[in-house]
Amino acid sequence: MATAIKPPIFGTAIEGWRAAVEAMARMSALFITAVVLMLILNAVTVLVSPPPKQEPSLAIQLLMYVLGIVQGFVLTPVAIAMHRFVLLGEMTPRYAVSLSDPRFVKFFLVSVAFQFLIGIPSTLMTLSLRSQGVASGILATVFAILFLLAVFVAVRILILFPAIAVDAPGAEWRNAYRDSKGNFWRTLLILTLTVIPALVVTLPFYFLLAWPDGPSLLGGAILSVVQSILGVASLAAFAAVASQLYVAWSERLRMPLVPA
Repeated sequence: MATAIKPPIFGTAIEGWRAAVEAMARMSALFITAVVLMLILNAVTVLVSPPPKQEPSLAIQLLMYVLGIVQGFVLTPVAIAMHRFVLLGEMTPRYAVSLSDPRFVKFFLVSVAFQFLIGIPSTLMTLSLRSQGVASGILATVFAILFLLAVFVAVRILILFPAIAVDAPGAEWRNAYRDSKGNFWRTLLILTLTVIPALVVTLPFYFLLAWPDGPSLLGGAILSVVQSILGVASLAAFAAVASQLYVAWSERLRMPLVPA
């Protein structure tokens, strides 16, 4: 059974970043374009965001969701290219968006569903915590449970993304959920370790430039550049990790080709 394979926790995270660095060096045009686009989106986010101590209005929160979806759209070509680089050894020389490509459309739509799966219960939980009263507390508890369930499902279907990227014949969420059975905690630990390098780099910039009253104009510009570069690099590392887990566990998803 594919689920009997247990990828090393530390080794998988390290290999994810190694593959990301290699891909960025070999497909530099793709990644530079993505960073520039993310820089523009991050600049827009900074402009529309309220001050740190001010609660965002409902309109601002909706706008943030829209920007998140746009970011997912911008990063879809990078994620697909990264999965195909790790799994098939394929090089993607330039950044390209194709709404006529079924692979691109399916990958993007699944990423949007992924965002809503996590984002909706998280937002509702936060709104409930801002209110007072017993009813608000009960609602916050319910939404917190839903959020935890959403995280569980999201982790379990993570390997769906590389399956879609390589056109696997069984690339459906049910198959991804079944193939990853028994590996939730291992996957969560690997993802947690994968995000640590980006946090180690980002947090000093945040405390130097933005804490506690928010960044200045120059500080915000520097933070946007750092976040754009690390955001794209982190996505590449996560995609590489997901691809490794896909190789280890895909059974119902079925690999179409032997990994390079």
